[in-house]
Amino acid sequence: MKIPSNAPRGLALLLLAIPITLAPLIGCSSDDLLLARLGVVAAVNTPALVEITPNITYATRGDLHLRLDLYRPLIRTGAAPIVLVVHGGSWRSGSKEDMTEFAYDVAARGMAAATIDYRLIQQGGTFPASILDVIDAGTFLRENAVAWGLDAERIGLLGVSAGGYLVLMAGLVADLSVLDPSRPTGRPFEFKAVVNVEGPTDFTEDPSLYTSRQIRLIEGYLGITVAEDPDGTLRHIASPVTHARESGPPVLTIHGTADQTVPILQAESLQAALSAAGEAHEYLPIEGMDHVPGALWWGPYVQGYRAAMLDFLDDALQ
Repeated sequence: MKIPSNAPRGLALLLLAIPITLAPLIGCSSDDLLLARLGVVAAVNTPALVEITPNITYATRGDLHLRLDLYRPLIRTGAAPIVLVVHGGSWRSGSKEDMTEFAYDVAARGMAAATIDYRLIQQGGTFPASILDVIDAGTFLRENAVAWGLDAERIGLLGVSAGGYLVLMAGLVADLSVLDPSRPTGRPFEFKAVVNVEGPTDFTEDPSLYTSRQIRLIEGYLGITVAEDPDGTLRHIASPVTHARESGPPVLTIHGTADQTVPILQAESLQAALSAAGEAHEYLPIEGMDHVPGALWWGPYVQGYRAAMLDFLDDALQ
């Protein structure tokens, strides 16, 4: 399908999306569908050349192999910075393939992107396991950066929903031994930027402020009930707001004013904590954006904030 060169971006995106929506109905394979998805993103990013290396194992947890897909810009000068791209799904669902479009966007800007799988709750991914997975993915990329033509000292994070929470924790926690006593005190390295799209930030609030569904999600991830944490010790450690620090990486938070899953008050609490700590941050509230539409690359909200997100990463990883 040929898109007129003067078509508005939203119309062009809609026209390109139609055959992809119909693809499963006409017998296209998953590989064909992925290629079609990438074709749309390539069209939006034209001109852009991106090389994708899929299913690289970055860590093994028992019988579980955690993998990443690496997206590298083919046209670049010098070693490219890296952005870990982390999917959402209430810590229970989702995969690295969910973030294909986001990763392509990043790579089309001249940065490498790595979409990662991490342990879900049913795979032992309750707090803090999935956070440690994100950090270990960063360590793996640092150790192998030179072989891929990447810059080991310029690594950023981008996460959506539960992924937003994970990248906040991976970037903000100053001492990883707080999460895992078997780890050395401090951090092996610092991430250089964090983009949090509608992630939860504060579990320390009065439980009466949450809906029953929100309580179930939090308890499922923490692995204990609120009643089993009466003084809030675990919820305090597990909340990004309590780890804001002046020496931490710059943070961009994008959140919808109409979010019914993660209330915008969570984003506002994070901004207050970052301001109090003196940590560099930017905040982009999106009027009328609810949670799921705010994470769909195909929708108008992401198309509205993607430029700001990419500009922030580009600037922070220079």
